[in-house]
Amino acid sequence: MSTDKEKIIDIFCKKFLVVEKTPNSFSEILNMNPSVLKECKNEYGEKLKKYKITQIRDFVKLKSEKIKKIAKETSISEELFEKWILTAELLSRAWKKRSLYLKKSKQKIIVLGLNNAGKTSMLESLKGKTKFGDITNLPPTKGVDIQKIEVENFNLTIWDFGGQEFHRQDYLKNPEEFFLHIDLIIYVIDIQDSERFDESIEYFDKILDIVSYFKENPYVLVLLHKSDPDIRQEVDFQINLEMISEIISTSLNEKKFSFELIQSSIYNFYANEPEFAKSFKQFFGPDKIAKNLEEQVSILSEMVIKLNSSIMNQFQELKGIIGGSNLGKIPSTKNIEVKSSNKQIVQPPPPPPKKKVQQKVKPNRNDVMSELRKVFKLRNLTE
Repeated sequence: MSTDKEKIIDIFCKKFLVVEKTPNSFSEILNMNPSVLKECKNEYGEKLKKYKITQIRDFVKLKSEKIKKIAKETSISEELFEKWILTAELLSRAWKKRSLYLKKSKQKIIVLGLNNAGKTSMLESLKGKTKFGDITNLPPTKGVDIQKIEVENFNLTIWDFGGQEFHRQDYLKNPEEFFLHIDLIIYVIDIQDSERFDESIEYFDKILDIVSYFKENPYVLVLLHKSDPDIRQEVDFQINLEMISEIISTSLNEKKFSFELIQSSIYNFYANEPEFAKSFKQFFGPDKIAKNLEEQVSILSEMVIKLNSSIMNQFQELKGIIGGSNLGKIPSTKNIEVKSSNKQIVQPPPPPPKKKVQQKVKPNRNDVMSELRKVFKLRNLTE
């Protein structure tokens, strides 16, 4: 039976190295010539010697200014240097962080995006919270918040990643702590914040590059979030939707990920009532316009009128469907003969059916996606 050290060394060899014989230690790997690194041709190894890069561990010492200089003079891309430096850094701290490399039995779903994209609000809605005050004015997530969401057949463990820039830099600098053994990536983009599209796409691409480098193969679900009912027909929204969908799809296809793009909104409950959704946003949303009691009462009154009008319209439609049929009519009791009998047979009630104890099972990726689609729809986050 192999030891943990042997297992982790084997993982590194398969993911990052091209070696004939498995090394015995991490130190042995770090002492190897850079030519054993994947995508490092023999000719690259010869070129690197001129810059005193003769062992894998030498990459750890490289500064960004020197990398640009060597890349320019050797015609080796900066992208390759970044991969080799990342491998050297991972190897140098592999034993200290060995537990991260050993496969865990739990499903791992990670939720990422920029700050203010609506990640945590969406997750709170998934958990069944319906009070808008509870899901629209949440504080920023600090670091990574690991949550459990119970669905019909099993529990999902979801990692909610804070989106502030200093947190994002930490995830990318220490990727083994966050991006190993991933089953599903949920990436959330604020479709209304077009000024930050470039920033969000750049962050998303960096995540995909690291996940690819780790040879992970998660399913990717991209939520085009804040696709609120009251703005879906606007020209600007349609243009942004088409543009961002094309960019994201192209990137995911090039990197060969299985993926899905979905429009989502915490206001989807009012998808057929865009004006009512608009009023809700004005009253409960983070950018609420009601500043004083008079304005709040005015908006609430408007919401009640819209809701009442909607209910009356639906009632009239229902009445039209029912009209002419016997549905809803109270049957006459006239000419109905009621017979009584002195004989009374009392039947014992049937025994209650035995409840089947449903075992929580470890789901596969298809099960998770199927359940998530159901929960998203059930919570009115998607149509």
